[in-house]
Amino acid sequence: MALPPSGTQWEIKHGSARATVVEVGGGIREYVRDGIDVLDPFPLDAMCDGAHNMPLVPWPNRISRGRYRFDDNDYQVALTEPAQNNAIHGLGRWSNWRLHEQEDNRLVV
Repeated sequence: MALPPSGTQWEIKHGSARATVVEVGGGIREYVRDGIDVLDPFPLDAMCDGAHNMPLVPWPNRISRGRYRFDDNDYQVALTEPAQNNAIHGLGRWSNWRLHEQEDNRLVV
């Protein structure tokens, strides 16, 4: 059976709450409590559009020209928003995250 576009799906539950975390981007595909969507879900057969429900690491916004300086070192990252000449929302959005621990009501990726 083929994996969905967002990769492996890891589900956790606690009481009436249930969340599904995805491999591609490490985000939350859906979070439901008492049968009501708490977060805006995206379908199993789709990739996350935009960056909703995704960890925006190591930066949550835009880096002009994709350049920054940290600890006396200069860095250049890919321009993921080339029309605006920016790098947007970090490096983890399209990376495959790995499962390290999983219990019924928690997981670590």
